[in-house]
Amino acid sequence: MSNAACERAELRAALAAAEARVEAAESELEQARATVTCSEAMTQELKLEVASIFFVCDIETQRSFVTLNSLNTVNDSFRNG
Repeated sequence: MSNAACERAELRAALAAAEARVEAAESELEQARATVTCSEAMTQELKLEVASIFFVCDIETQRSFVTLNSLNTVNDSFRNG
């Protein structure tokens, strides 16, 4: 095999190896993107859940406050009554 033919064979092998590395890197990138997308979706779901919990707690707090005020009003009515 001539020198030029050897060089071409080496360059083709190097190109094939580089293309394989690019393909592997692209695959890893896709996996990372999928992981990030999943993490973002989970984070959004947790944010909604936390907001829902705060909303329910706020409603319960308001109910408790209204009930407490109502009881105080009734108690005051009996005392003054």
